[in-house]
Amino acid sequence: MALTDLEEDEEILTIHRSEFLNTENSDLKRIAPDLFTIDIADPWLELILVMIYEYMKGSDSHWKPYFDILPTTFNTLMFWTDKEVQQLQKCAVRDKIGINPSNFAFTWKVIPIIRASPNIFPMNFPDEDLLALCHRMGSTVMAYAFDVESIPGQKEVDEEGYVSEDDEYDLPKAMIPFADMLNADAELNNARLFYDVDTVSMRTIKPVKAGDELYNDYGPLPRADLLRRYGYMSDRYTKYDVAEMSWTFVIEATHYFFPAWKVLQNDELGEALEDAELYQDDYVISNDNEEEEEPMFPFALQILLANIVRLKNGQIVKLIRKVTPEMRQEISKLYITLLEARYSQFDTSIAQDRQLLLNNPDKTSRLNMAIRLRLAEKIILQTGIEREKQKGLASNMEEQQHKRQRTS
Repeated sequence: MALTDLEEDEEILTIHRSEFLNTENSDLKRIAPDLFTIDIADPWLELILVMIYEYMKGSDSHWKPYFDILPTTFNTLMFWTDKEVQQLQKCAVRDKIGINPSNFAFTWKVIPIIRASPNIFPMNFPDEDLLALCHRMGSTVMAYAFDVESIPGQKEVDEEGYVSEDDEYDLPKAMIPFADMLNADAELNNARLFYDVDTVSMRTIKPVKAGDELYNDYGPLPRADLLRRYGYMSDRYTKYDVAEMSWTFVIEATHYFFPAWKVLQNDELGEALEDAELYQDDYVISNDNEEEEEPMFPFALQILLANIVRLKNGQIVKLIRKVTPEMRQEISKLYITLLEARYSQFDTSIAQDRQLLLNNPDKTSRLNMAIRLRLAEKIILQTGIEREKQKGLASNMEEQQHKRQRTS
């Protein structure tokens, strides 16, 4: 909370890089470098291993006071029961919870390292409790860790003089005490973290009045990702909500509704799209995406459907990279079919979900959050159907008008 009026670009707090809780600052890598093998060469797993080590040191750890204020339980989807997850119905986020990949990584990578080093990890936890500790630390990392940007001036420069771009997933991860204390809000965001050579600073990005809360921001995250990563939902992120169609769904649904089309029997399409950097595992449909000319019918999905339509009679001769007006009507019909099929995967309708929300008004309950997420996806899908149909009507009317003009 701001105790006094703050100007734009005013320092709220500064943390030296040596105070980060990360692989570099923990003595684990110094005393046991052999633990960091190729099997755990992953910024997430490395930080989780370091956090378990520091946590088990107890009062001997420099970060003991920090661990004392970190949460021990989470409301993220990872910790929902199977019955609670089922309330999400066919929301795309169900495939991103990642409990099975996490269990695999912890069971086959992290825990064996801990078990093989009893002098470094002196614990008598059964595997079940150790796996629970891995999940706790993993959830802490997901909810609170920062991607640590390179020290300014130290990024690699290629032969042509271009600075390499950091991949978010590959960036080193760190827990940054104090910097993670700010709540996040998409609309009220008034501060963010700035990286310097030896320090990071949380600074205001606009004037803040005394008594106002200080907010960081997660960026344009859908509410599904808020819940998956941080364990809560905020209606201020509603505008970022999306619906998704996977590549597999598009291919299989097309084959189901148009069994005579030569879609499933052809691997050439996926390879051609991948070579053209147009292949996606999931196609995101949204109301608000500045990068897309038509966010409710993303360009990559248009190209995929255009090539599927071309494929229906046989082999693809040349990859279609642009949708022409002549192709648009047939592609639109296929897209509407897919949107309707995606909507039909859900067990309840928009009207039923709205009634269920009236009966379950507690926004902090897991049932309420699940209903809101699945309702949001269905509304986007329904909106996409209606808009695409309107475009088809407008196109038909325009074509008829041209015909009348030519006739007259």
